[in-house]
Amino acid sequence: MGLHVIDYMYKSATVGLHTYLLTSQDPNVVKVLKDEECKSKTTSVLNPAEAYWHQAGMEIKPEVDKNQAATECAKKEKKEYKVKDQMRRQEMWKMHKYNCKYRKLVEEPHVDLDRMQEWLRSELKQR
Repeated sequence: MGLHVIDYMYKSATVGLHTYLLTSQDPNVVKVLKDEECKSKTTSVLNPAEAYWHQAGMEIKPEVDKNQAATECAKKEKKEYKVKDQMRRQEMWKMHKYNCKYRKLVEEPHVDLDRMQEWLRSELKQR
């Protein structure tokens, strides 16, 4: 597991927690939300979650369905965050100087991607 996976897991958990706090109707959770809103920007879980939402190009306020539990809303937002963040990371990867050269080579019409990926997998299995 690489550092980018740990980074993603932390950010998606933060987004899920923030969504849960916003959508929960439980009085105890509402109290925790008010406490979090009173904290400073560096210690609150709300501010980093909003920043992660912005990075992924998502809306800050999740869609709240009164018939849906807060945990289900949080799971839905985490899943949406995962998709958007992966798309953002792929775009960043494509724009990177060295990866751009590789991508251009791979997108040539004579390159068989399936065969290349199969070869790479077989080489990794041999190690």
